[in-house]
Amino acid sequence: MNSTHRHVGHIEFLNILDNFLLNENELDNSKSLIIVHIHEINEVNLNLGYIAGDELYTKIFFLLSRALREQDQAFPLENNKIAILLANIRNKGHSVLAAQKLIRLVNCPFVIKGEEILVHITLGISYLNSCRVDSIKFLQSAEIALKKALVNHTAYEITSPNNELMLEERSFEINKSLEKALDNDEYFLMYQPKLDIKNKIPVGLEALIRWENKKLGIISPEIFIPLLEKTRLINDVTNFALNTALRKQKELAESIIDIPISVNFSPTVIQLPKIEEFIFNAIEIWGKNSSSLIIEITESTLMNNSDLTIQALNKIRDLGISISIDDFGTGYSSLSYFKNIPANEIKIDKSFIQDISNNKDDYNIVHTIINLAHDFGHKVVAEGVENKETWEILDYLGCDVIQGYYVSKPLVFDEIVKWLSRDHAFIKSNVC
Repeated sequence: MNSTHRHVGHIEFLNILDNFLLNENELDNSKSLIIVHIHEINEVNLNLGYIAGDELYTKIFFLLSRALREQDQAFPLENNKIAILLANIRNKGHSVLAAQKLIRLVNCPFVIKGEEILVHITLGISYLNSCRVDSIKFLQSAEIALKKALVNHTAYEITSPNNELMLEERSFEINKSLEKALDNDEYFLMYQPKLDIKNKIPVGLEALIRWENKKLGIISPEIFIPLLEKTRLINDVTNFALNTALRKQKELAESIIDIPISVNFSPTVIQLPKIEEFIFNAIEIWGKNSSSLIIEITESTLMNNSDLTIQALNKIRDLGISISIDDFGTGYSSLSYFKNIPANEIKIDKSFIQDISNNKDDYNIVHTIINLAHDFGHKVVAEGVENKETWEILDYLGCDVIQGYYVSKPLVFDEIVKWLSRDHAFIKSNVC
C-alpha cells in the first residue's frame, strides 16, 4: 500500500497506471481507478494558511490509504486530488461499495489548528473489466466521471473507459442514430424470470430494454440510457418499454401464466409531474389490473431528491402498483431511511450475492437486509444468483425470490414463452 504524501506528477502517474494495467497477475480480473476530489482544501489554504491545507490533505490521504486492502494503492495527486487503484475486484458493484466506504470515512470533523473542519469529497470512478485499455484512456475515464459527479452534484459517478472510447469515437453516429431508434423500431425487450425460492415456481419477469442499430450493432444500455436521460427521449422510450411489457404480459396471461412484469424507471421519468397518469394510461390500454405491473427504481434514484421521489412512489402505490427498489445496499446510509421506503420489494444488489458463500461480510449484510426488509413488510429478491450453493444459502437466510443466470439469463419473448412452458402443468397447479 502506497504511503508517501509527495504529490505524483501527471507523467509519473501515467507510468504507474501503465504498470498497474500490464500486471500479468491482473489480466483476467476487473480493476478500478477512483479519483477523489477534496473540496475544502482551498478554503483552508485561504483561511488558515497553506501549511494547514497540507496538514488536512495529509490526514485525509492517510485515512483513506489505511482503509484499503493490501493489493490496493493510493497516490497523492495535484489539485487536491487522490488517486486510488483497486485491483482484483469482482464487479462494478464492488467499485461502488469501495467509493461509499471512502465517503463514510471522511464523514467526520478534522481538527486543524484547533479548528474543526467538515470535509466532503466527490469521486470519479473508472471501472475496467478484463478488456485492454491504455493508461491515458483509463485516467480520462475517471476524470470524465468526476466531472459528471461535480456537475450533477452527486457523491460519485462511475463509467467505463471502453464505453467512453466508443462514445468518443462514434458519438456523432450514436447520437444521430438514437434520435431515430424508436421510429426505426430498433428497441426491444428481453425478459429475466424471478423464481420463488421455496416453491421453485416463476413469480415475475423483469423487462430489460435493449437497442440494436443496423449499422452500430448492439449498443450497451450503459451507453445509451445515460444519453437518453439527457433528452426527453427517455420518456418516449420508457413509454415504449411500459406498453410493450404490458402487451406481452397480457399475451402470457391468456396463453400460459398470469405473471407480474417489472419495468425499470429512470430518475427523470419517475419524477414526471403526472407520473401516475403516465402509468395508468398504459394499464388502461391493455386492460390489465394494476397488480400485473411492478415499477423498479434503483436505490440511488431514491436517495437523490428523495422527497420528490417518495411523493411520486406514493402516487404510484395509490394505483395499486407495486414498487421494487433495485440495487439495494449500494446506496449511502441505506438503513437510515429504511422505515420510509414506499416499496413492496427490495432487490439486494448482486455485488453482495455473487461471493456470499466465501465472504462473511457479504453473508452478514444479506442476512441483515433480509431480516430488516421482512420486519418492514417487504419481499426480498436476490439478484445475481449463479449457482446452487448461493441458492441454498439464500434459502437458509429466508430470502423470498431469486433472479440470475442460475435461474435463466435474460431471454427474448419467444424464448421466455418456451422457458415458462417447460413445466406448464406444474406452474398452473402451483400459482395462486
